[in-house]
Amino acid sequence: MSLDLVERGYAGKVLLLPGLGFGNAIFNRLGLERDYILVREPVTELSPIDISGEIEERIGERISILGWSLGAVIAVKVAELLGDMVERVVLVSTRRVYPLEQIGELEAALHRDRRQGLVSFYRGCFAGQKQDYRWFAQELEEEFVSFWGLEQLLKGLRDLAAPFPVLGDDHPFDVHMLHGSRDTVAPLAESARPSARARLKVVRAGHLPFLSHDGTMFLRSVL
Repeated sequence: MSLDLVERGYAGKVLLLPGLGFGNAIFNRLGLERDYILVREPVTELSPIDISGEIEERIGERISILGWSLGAVIAVKVAELLGDMVERVVLVSTRRVYPLEQIGELEAALHRDRRQGLVSFYRGCFAGQKQDYRWFAQELEEEFVSFWGLEQLLKGLRDLAAPFPVLGDDHPFDVHMLHGSRDTVAPLAESARPSARARLKVVRAGHLPFLSHDGTMFLRSVL
């Protein structure tokens, strides 16, 4: 099994899919009134087919999906496979396609020094969110640095180099999007909208808009 079901006493369930270099604990502050479905490994280690198959077998009921950054890519693919089993999908900090130059720079930095390259990447993600970064550096940074190996990070970069997936017009679930106006990793002007029916919420934040007050309140309202 690659998923953990965390029963918190709520009726609904949400699959949480974090981004490159991060883990489930990045969502700790959300306080969603849902039971959580969590991935045990870095998201690069799990295929959408495996995730959807395990949800069908073990959960067997409609769920929502929250995917952030690389996790948003996986969220779209899992939702397409599950179809009617999905109630809604929330995609955070998407980008139509990451420039190869940007991917190459991070890949080179990780090859030089995995730890330092990853820490530098974290700082870029938290641009415009200094207070959130102080919390992250104190509480989670070392945990995530240890969680991700070099090959897993490089695979994630290859996944991000591909265009963001698109949903068919007949998808049976709602799609919501959340983006930070200060995001320098995935600029708002380049956000990927995988469905013409997707509704976008913009908040004053960087690449982790769900950590801002407005971002958290938005997620609690749609999930």
